[in-house]
Amino acid sequence: MKITDLRMETYRWDRTVPIRNGMYVYPTSGLNVVKVETDEGITGIGLAGGVQGAEEIGSVILDHFKQFVMGQDPFDTERIWDAMWQPKLVGRRGITTRVISGIDIALWDLKGRAVGKPVYKLLGGFADKVPVYIA
Repeated sequence: MKITDLRMETYRWDRTVPIRNGMYVYPTSGLNVVKVETDEGITGIGLAGGVQGAEEIGSVILDHFKQFVMGQDPFDTERIWDAMWQPKLVGRRGITTRVISGIDIALWDLKGRAVGKPVYKLLGGFADKVPVYIA
């Protein structure tokens, strides 16, 4: 199995009440969805966060990372992640980290779909209950 496509889809919607702070107003909310496709027709989906006004930057960074992802075996998540994480021209903070995370999440989702198991099982999950707390 080889990775044949990597893309980001952006979804935006108006907030009922804009979020404001001392410097900015955020009138919209949204999600950047990363999709990784394979030659076997399996697609993994990951979220790369939603940064207002950063869609174009995120897409450019995603295009930069294609060189490390395209043609690779999606089960080699650690190798792919390491190649993307090495110090590069695009840095390792902010939007870059969100894009790397979205790709990584999509790869794990793809692996789960390929073997027919939820990702928590691939990671060794066993708990029937999850502790809840208020932070």
